[in-house]
Amino acid sequence: MNFKIISRPEGEVFAYAAEELFRCLKAMDDTVCEGEGGLTLSLALIDGDKTRDTIDISVAGGAGVIGGTTPVAVLIAAYRFLRELGCRWTHPGAGGEHIPARALSAADIN
Repeated sequence: MNFKIISRPEGEVFAYAAEELFRCLKAMDDTVCEGEGGLTLSLALIDGDKTRDTIDISVAGGAGVIGGTTPVAVLIAAYRFLRELGCRWTHPGAGGEHIPARALSAADIN
């Protein structure tokens, strides 16, 4: 299944969030591949109080928007999305992460 992550705006934190999101989703669903014409997740800044890290996740059928009021909030939202899909991190390093097998197209999180 083709899958694309769009970051608006671009930046170091957004690039890291997109990289981590893609890495974990690829490990979760081995049919996921980077490309056009499939599911799209957008990482975006949302309106709100810029002095607080507020997140908003609106994903249906594996496509939608993962947003935050600041770039750091967007990264937090990306990890929260993965946590809602069943991912867990017990300690640093690859040995401390648990990424379950799951179809991305079944992801419905708000």
